[in-house]
Amino acid sequence: EKLYEDGYSNIVNIDIDKDMIDHMRREHADKPTMKWITADITDATEHFPEEGCFDIILDKGTLDALLCTDQAAEMLFEEWRLLAVGGVLVTVSFRP
Repeated sequence: EKLYEDGYSNIVNIDIDKDMIDHMRREHADKPTMKWITADITDATEHFPEEGCFDIILDKGTLDALLCTDQAAEMLFEEWRLLAVGGVLVTVSFRP
């Protein structure tokens, strides 16, 4: 939301939880260019078949959630696939 208010209007939000995406879509209905997609970030090819479609990927906590599984590497490879050449991956982690 803060990024949108700061002028970044082409924002795609992804979560594996459909209920959360539906809630956030309703919560931010006044931001028509903000997209809300239910997807598994370890394999988002259904929604993003092309490589390099994002200049910035901001991961806020997903890596933390997946570090205790075998899917952390899959997520990072998928984010790398989705990043444009010269793109930036920002990971916010609360792990010590």
